[in-house]
Amino acid sequence: MASTVDVSGSVRFDLQSGTVHLGDDAKGVVVPAAALAALVKSAPADARAQVGRDLGAHLGRGVVRRAGGGKSLLDADLEHVATLLAAELAVAGLGTCTLERWGRALVVHVADSPVGAPDFVAHMIEGALSAATGRALAGAKLGDDGGVRVLVASEATAARVRGWIEGGTSYADALVRLQGGGS
Repeated sequence: MASTVDVSGSVRFDLQSGTVHLGDDAKGVVVPAAALAALVKSAPADARAQVGRDLGAHLGRGVVRRAGGGKSLLDADLEHVATLLAAELAVAGLGTCTLERWGRALVVHVADSPVGAPDFVAHMIEGALSAATGRALAGAKLGDDGGVRVLVASEATAARVRGWIEGGTSYADALVRLQGGGS
């Protein structure tokens, strides 16, 4: 999927100054995944959430840049948006992703993330799609079997689904319930 995206220039190394520049010319760092995972796991939940959203926002701006602007992204089909998001995750070394439609619900499935913190991944996706669409979105972690599944919705809807999941509802049943197919 992501192989159709031109990622040239996404990361540039300036050995003279000892800096790494990302696609938007922001300074970056190359960090071993195990070090990032350890840092994320040891951080308090609110810090994990904020860093996840901030990193996601950076990825979302990359999606918009690759799409040719916010208007182009909103006009793009879901397959193209998924490809662009997958490319941003891959360039950052944060895993692979697919987008799934469950009726009206949008679910992002992230696999092979080296971070190993499902809540961090959920906040990262929330930040990415909020930045990419220019809309206030929330993520609800649905499950972390075979990767992390994240519902992307309004804060009220995400909170409702989080409550169902915490109450023991499976993510599939929660999504059916969200569509009006259950009580």
